[in-house]
Amino acid sequence: SFQSLSPLIECAFNKKSLNSVAESNHTLKHVFLNCGYSYECDELERILKINRLGKVEARRTKIAMYLEKHLSVLLQLDMDTLVLPRMLCIIGQNGNMSTMYRLVQNLPSELFLISRANNDDPMDVEYL
Repeated sequence: SFQSLSPLIECAFNKKSLNSVAESNHTLKHVFLNCGYSYECDELERILKINRLGKVEARRTKIAMYLEKHLSVLLQLDMDTLVLPRMLCIIGQNGNMSTMYRLVQNLPSELFLISRANNDDPMDVEYL
């Protein structure tokens, strides 16, 4: 059997940090070995299947998978409020509701302030 696919797995889904996940290879879709060996690696097959979704969707899915296990990383980021809706969208579409709930539950209350169209006074908005 083939010795080690871990370098290939790390290249396709580097889980060291949020940035490394985003910069991982999202275009590798198939692995063919021309050496007479076959490989059986569920993790690599799962990653390749994600990559077959397309580069953008693969990146989003991998980020959501990373954040499900490392949600505290997201909460520690000094994230621009314009980026936050995108992150919530990625988690909502590719993650699970438990992760979404934990994230929203830990967001600072200042993020839920909305300015009224006719007035500069912010109003509190509650989300379920």
